[in-house]
Amino acid sequence: MFRRSGFRQSGFALVTAIFILVVLAGLGAAMVTISTSQHTTVAMDIQSTRAYQSARAGIEWGAYQSLQTPLPSGFTCPLLPAAPASYSMTPITGFTTTVTCNSTTHSEGAATVTMYALTSTATFGAVNTTDYIARQLQARVAK
Repeated sequence: MFRRSGFRQSGFALVTAIFILVVLAGLGAAMVTISTSQHTTVAMDIQSTRAYQSARAGIEWGAYQSLQTPLPSGFTCPLLPAAPASYSMTPITGFTTTVTCNSTTHSEGAATVTMYALTSTATFGAVNTTDYIARQLQARVAK
């Protein structure tokens, strides 16, 4: 019989090509997964920043209200140990911000100082969902 040289290796190129295609497909799938994860992370970071700014707006609103003399109508800040007063607002669309306020009085010499404890909680989405974001800030102001 007559044998051609290289006859045994005639299927090797096909196996190599299939192997390279499988490896490239795996790399492509990994790149898509990483890209999707990065986009989701960036979107959640933006929402987190918005929640922080919403909570900060609540603190600033509460500080402004509590430092007015006299306190604006509709704004109360009960003395401890009474339950805190609670106010809801939407400073950033989609975020619900709740501001709570309690106060205490202290004597400093002949002056009476009122301390206001403010807590602002900003939330977005429903609890136990992937889009849920919450930020809470606390501040104390004196008048």
